[in-house]
Amino acid sequence: MYKLDVIIQGFEQPHDIGTLAKQVEDTGDIVFVPSFQGFFAPRWRSDVRATFVGISLQAEPAHFARALEEAIALQFCEVLVSMGEDRQNERVKQKMEKEKESEKQNDEQTETNEKEDKKQEEIEKKLEKEEQEKLKKERIKERNEQLKLKQKLDNEKLKDEERNQIQKEIQKYLPSRVVVDGGPTEDEFLMQLQADFLNAEVVRPQNIEATALGAAMAAGLAVGVWPSLTDMIESIQSEMIVWAPKISDELRNKKVRNWERAVEATLSYRVHQE
Repeated sequence: MYKLDVIIQGFEQPHDIGTLAKQVEDTGDIVFVPSFQGFFAPRWRSDVRATFVGISLQAEPAHFARALEEAIALQFCEVLVSMGEDRQNERVKQKMEKEKESEKQNDEQTETNEKEDKKQEEIEKKLEKEEQEKLKKERIKERNEQLKLKQKLDNEKLKDEERNQIQKEIQKYLPSRVVVDGGPTEDEFLMQLQADFLNAEVVRPQNIEATALGAAMAAGLAVGVWPSLTDMIESIQSEMIVWAPKISDELRNKKVRNWERAVEATLSYRVHQE
């Protein structure tokens, strides 16, 4: 992403772009699509390249810088949403399979009930007509009450299961907190944009290379640098920096719509390959 410092000259560190980007309130309608080597997840198109759209004569370097920052955050959001959709589709598929199996069981149960009814009817023919009608009515009434009770319990159970499942899905696919590390997280302006577009807290440890540190410390634990996992964790505990979302839902939705339109425009142009 930060290869664009050849367009916006003078940057030595990733956070330098953020310093320039926050000098303007918006991108001036510029949207950047960072498909330098094509699109990976979730679009998987190798024949497209990076583009800027919406450039006007009033565009300043800060607008380009902000468009770059927003593109990084928006692309991450798109990947996260795609992951959620994949899992949601799988959940729907599983639900449909369960419903199909349930219908099959109901058909089998209906067939069994019909056989039992027929058998019972043959027995009842031997009884006196008055007694037969009385018993039949009582049996039908009792069965209907049992079916109603069973259906009520099943519906309540299903509603509770669906409600719990939906809540779990929301927690999975729309996280309230995202923990980040790595070089780009040094750009605090980018982290704020990420929190805004995700509508979730973005959390970063003081040591931005936490992943590499974790691998090194795991090796240290294996060779006895720390006597236990607890001792190792206590030795690296530090305060976390948190960015909370600040923008309105209206502005967030507008940014996402503009991003999607820019992506569609980019997809319409293919690199000619002879």
